[in-house]
Amino acid sequence: MEINIGKLIEEEMKRQGVKAPKLANPIFTTRTNVYNIIKRDSIDTKLLMLISRALKTNFFALYAKEMEKEGCHEPAEPTTDMLAFTLQDDEKEFFVD
Repeated sequence: MEINIGKLIEEEMKRQGVKAPKLANPIFTTRTNVYNIIKRDSIDTKLLMLISRALKTNFFALYAKEMEKEGCHEPAEPTTDMLAFTLQDDEKEFFVD
């Protein structure tokens, strides 16, 4: 099943009575861009995280359920080495032995 994330975000906005200008502020964008987002069928993960938090709705769960149906499993917990590799240089100091 294809997930049309823009349509799902729009449906959740309607369910909660949230208009585009109200969503725009917590996701650091404009009202016009919110309208563009809900026209899309895919989305950047960072943006989806902001929208999920703003609407207090875990949109990632939809993708997780779909992946489980396809036999995919959750990744292993990241190790300290993996975390240090993905952090910005100024954040790495907290993980240095």
